[in-house]
Amino acid sequence: MKVRELSLEEFTAFSSATLSFVTGINVFLGENGTGKSQVMKVLYALLRAGAELFHRGPQPTTVQSEEVRRQFEGMFKPDKGRLSSLLRRQREHGALTQLRMATDQGDVDLYLTGEPASAQVGAWAWAAAPEALFFPTFDLLAAYTGFTQTYDQFQTSFDRTFYDFCKALGRLELSQSATRGWTPARRQDLLRQVQRLLGGSVHREQEQFFVELGGQRYEAPLVAEGLRKIASLEQLIKTGAIHGESILLWDEPETNLNPQITVHLAGLLHEMAKAGVQIFLTTHDYFLSRKLSLLEGVEIRFFSFLRDSESGAVRIESSLDLADLPNPIIDQFERLYEESLDRFNDRMAASGEGEA
Repeated sequence: MKVRELSLEEFTAFSSATLSFVTGINVFLGENGTGKSQVMKVLYALLRAGAELFHRGPQPTTVQSEEVRRQFEGMFKPDKGRLSSLLRRQREHGALTQLRMATDQGDVDLYLTGEPASAQVGAWAWAAAPEALFFPTFDLLAAYTGFTQTYDQFQTSFDRTFYDFCKALGRLELSQSATRGWTPARRQDLLRQVQRLLGGSVHREQEQFFVELGGQRYEAPLVAEGLRKIASLEQLIKTGAIHGESILLWDEPETNLNPQITVHLAGLLHEMAKAGVQIFLTTHDYFLSRKLSLLEGVEIRFFSFLRDSESGAVRIESSLDLADLPNPIIDQFERLYEESLDRFNDRMAASGEGEA
């Protein structure tokens, strides 16, 4: 399954926005608080609900609506489950909050109404179950032990993406021949690329992960957080949580990574997209976004999230060319470069050697 489009009306910071996606890599750019992660969670909540409902078989719309509500509560964690918190605060009286996701296997319309808001969906009959994974910014390889049990038994502030991610890490590893969407050789090639980037490999023993680096074996909490993120990616490919027919939503992949690894990670994501994975990611990183813009062979679309200073609403511009969009990441790099150049020229002038 591939997601083709998402429309949002009067939802959180969005008055009206439509995003048309590519089957390769979709990159969300923008300042903090412009709704990038919220869009990712909307996509994931609808895909997770679709997967649950597909496996149950035909269900009345009341059951469908309840499942969607459950997923949205889990992803966004509104106070006391009030979905009304997700309605745009500045909407006009009577304006309806509506979300619509279109896929190549079927569409879904979601309405949030009332106070507190209730979820209502239209007829939902997809031809296949979506398989999506949300990769959160926070590392979970070191926190894996006991996480899902604690989540099941107690109220926590962690949203559902963390729980689902831990469940995916804990799946049994697939045999080399049990692959989907790519050949065993393709899967093994991707695993080797991840292991080269990691400089080792990851292994699970009962309820704990270990990472082998430089011929030494380390408990996951003793490994640098950025490397644990790469190790998690390896484990997710091993278990089949990421495969050639899946959808990966990754919130700020660059977190805790140095620029050298970030650039190589961009290339790895590009290879995964070539192998059939549809990818959505948010980023504030110059190196990741710039490297992706230079890669060829996979369609990559960039989305710039921009907040209107007067209305507070967020609009979204998109392009296949990063250079066509307003980009706060590049703007800040240019300002820093100019500041550095001015500082250099001031020093040269003070020493009597003239400007650069």
